[in-house]
Amino acid sequence: MTTDVRPVTLKGSVCGRRARSLHRPGAGQAHPLPPQRAATAGLLAITLETLEDAEWTTVRLWDNADDVDEHHEHAYTREGGKQPPTILDFKSSNDAMAAAIRKAKAEAPEIVRRWREEQ
Repeated sequence: MTTDVRPVTLKGSVCGRRARSLHRPGAGQAHPLPPQRAATAGLLAITLETLEDAEWTTVRLWDNADDVDEHHEHAYTREGGKQPPTILDFKSSNDAMAAAIRKAKAEAPEIVRRWREEQ
């Protein structure tokens, strides 16, 4: 059995600004976060990306873009792109972000494998 070892990256952002790469050493760059306004405090997005045909492509997204208290996990497909969300139950954005990072790191090879196999 062969293992596909194509690069995978995990990125996070808070308040719409890329914070840093969370998985791929040397990737991304830390940016100071702006002072948070009440309307954007707690918004997050964590993306799992893979290098496909020399381009980074999103295969999974965890966010709370609709409401700071509504946490989503979006699968992506090659043909259909971003899929409707699975709504997740967390007490805070911090809990949701930590869980997304843990899941992405632990399940990245399987998530990417399923994305590649879907048509």
